[in-house]
Amino acid sequence: MNTDDNDLRFALRGLRQDLEPGRDLWPGIAARLEAEAAARAPRRTHRWRRRWQPLALAASVALVALVGVRMKAVLDTPAPAAPSHMPLRAEAVRMTRDYQVALARMQGVDMPLALAPTVQELDRSADQILHAIDRDPRSPQLLQTLRYTYDRRLALTRRAALS
Repeated sequence: MNTDDNDLRFALRGLRQDLEPGRDLWPGIAARLEAEAAARAPRRTHRWRRRWQPLALAASVALVALVGVRMKAVLDTPAPAAPSHMPLRAEAVRMTRDYQVALARMQGVDMPLALAPTVQELDRSADQILHAIDRDPRSPQLLQTLRYTYDRRLALTRRAALS
């Protein structure tokens, strides 16, 4: 053994001194541990949430899947077709003719300036829908949109006539 090791051991022995505390510390430590445990313990509502949260999540996923399946079924259902004896383009032409006759009957109606831009936009939309029907003559949605546009235009004209 080396003298440096002996000196080191002697110095380490000199550091070790056991001291007894002046009072009993355990009651204070126990009280703090109980307070911390009570603070960490989940409240009753949190325990309920932990128990039901996975079930609620599973129910939500099932609901989303069900809605997705239903939407797919709705989207895959073919739209009602136009009568077989009348192609969509012919139906659009007939609808346009009826619309023009109805507008001609309301010829003397003064359109308020506030409605003029809306009426012009509806007329532009009807023209665009007719061009779209020329490009895709088998789209019943376009025919429904044209009908809706004409209905809106006639309703505005009637409203102006009543004012």
